[in-house]
Amino acid sequence: MVGREDEVNRICGLLSSCDEGLLWVHGPGGIGKTTVMYAVEKQLSSKHGFLWVDFGIGGFQDIAAIREMIAGHIRRSPEAAPIIVFDSFEKAKQLCDEELRSIADCTGGRHLLVFVSRSPPFLRFHRTFDRNKAL
Repeated sequence: MVGREDEVNRICGLLSSCDEGLLWVHGPGGIGKTTVMYAVEKQLSSKHGFLWVDFGIGGFQDIAAIREMIAGHIRRSPEAAPIIVFDSFEKAKQLCDEELRSIADCTGGRHLLVFVSRSPPFLRFHRTFDRNKAL
């Protein structure tokens, strides 16, 4: 991950200290948001189980399937608070807040949710990481 180490370390730090359980990584298409998150996964995978939910082309849209996938992931690794990465989340705007909240609820409150999106945050509670601005 040449040239993006600072961003990777910063996101790892945010996830390690995140008390709200929600992080939003956003920016224009093609700048490497997903690639950075893969590097974050590599760095934090010994402490957290990662689960990727991709809303991109052919990606998830069925809330019940997403909830079951998350519940299964938690059952397989109950000791580690999972980091659930929702990639290409701008494509999930048609999901209502209630549906999104139901996804978070199925983790039993033991979760860190990361939304990777081209769109700026459109949920109420979040921390953002914008590489062009200081947090």
